[in-house]
Amino acid sequence: MGRKISGKNSKKPEKPWNIPEEQQHLQELKRTDKKAYEQERILMEDEFKSALLWYEWYRKSLRKKQKEKTEKKQTEKLAILLSTIFKKTGKPLKTELNKKKPRIPAEDITKEKAIAKIIREQEKQLKKLKEKHSYIFRVP
Repeated sequence: MGRKISGKNSKKPEKPWNIPEEQQHLQELKRTDKKAYEQERILMEDEFKSALLWYEWYRKSLRKKQKEKTEKKQTEKLAILLSTIFKKTGKPLKTELNKKKPRIPAEDITKEKAIAKIIREQEKQLKKLKEKHSYIFRVP
């Protein structure tokens, strides 16, 4: 009997040549037509391989679903735990997002803004020069 995974019975597929009806059919074919027997045997092997591949995929998908469910439950439990801790303390939790950025002196900020403005204006002037005197800036 196969294991039960999340309430569903997952049983490994049985080899078709081991099923009593199929064994009788194969023995009869073996006596009457060897070529048909070989073809039937190959078809059964292909069928079994296909069933086995599906079985493995099915089991992996069930395991993946189980894992996702447990991860979801764990995150929900963690969220509840954190919210209760937060409510008890009344203070915000210290995280990377809540940390304040280091203060930059106002003089440095104004200097950076002024430099950026100058650079933009120089680029505009260069662009205008290129448009007016495009014959000078042509590359042969």
